[in-house]
Amino acid sequence: MTSRKATAPAGNRRARALCALAAAVLLSALGACSLLPGTGKTDGQGDGPDACTATYSRPEVTKTVTEQKLVRAARPARGNRPAQPAEYRTESREEIVQTAETRDIAVPCPDQLTPEVIQTLQRALTARGLYSGPVNGTMGPMTRSAVQAYQRSTGLDWDVLTLKAAQNLGLVTVPVDRKV
Repeated sequence: MTSRKATAPAGNRRARALCALAAAVLLSALGACSLLPGTGKTDGQGDGPDACTATYSRPEVTKTVTEQKLVRAARPARGNRPAQPAEYRTESREEIVQTAETRDIAVPCPDQLTPEVIQTLQRALTARGLYSGPVNGTMGPMTRSAVQAYQRSTGLDWDVLTLKAAQNLGLVTVPVDRKV
């Protein structure tokens, strides 16, 4: 199997770099919306690229712990009394492994997630070994699964792209006066 690396003339690379810069500036200007939690609708009250939010809900995770408790110890045989085995009682209880959580999280506004941005997301996830599907600009199940795998390391097991993840992947600009 042979692979070829396509090289673009210097003028094309420069034009692509300028387009990427223009897209980044445009993306930072977009986002003057606020996504109502869990609805996918905007309320028009935005004030910057992090104004859109979505509600993240994580259910409580429990496990059942079963233990054998000693009721009566074993008794050895004495005289004409036979030996008696120990008696145990089974007790089960539920333990919380992970508490339930619901919170609003900043996400890129829907108008920011253009097919070009989603293609860039797919390439970024491919470079990290998390996505192996087509780079088609569609936020399909494979892309969502890769987003979830990327965000899982931050403790957010969610297939919706967060603003922080988008900034870390270089998809959305980070305001100069804020740290990510």
